[in-house]
Amino acid sequence: MCSSALIISCLMNCWVESLSACFTVLLSSLNEVIFMLLRCLNEAMCKITLDFYSINQKLNPEMIV
Repeated sequence: MCSSALIISCLMNCWVESLSACFTVLLSSLNEVIFMLLRCLNEAMCKITLDFYSINQKLNPEMIV
């Protein structure tokens, strides 16, 4: 015969484990989103730098970097 305390304990344990797994998945997907945003930001910064470089080349053609 199962006691209600044992059943509740088991349910709580399962709930904590599933919450932990859910949290892990959430963190890893959040990590992927952050990396994606950083990559996009990096590409945008590269493009801005190249744009400034080309504008600078047009304004100051004698400057060779």
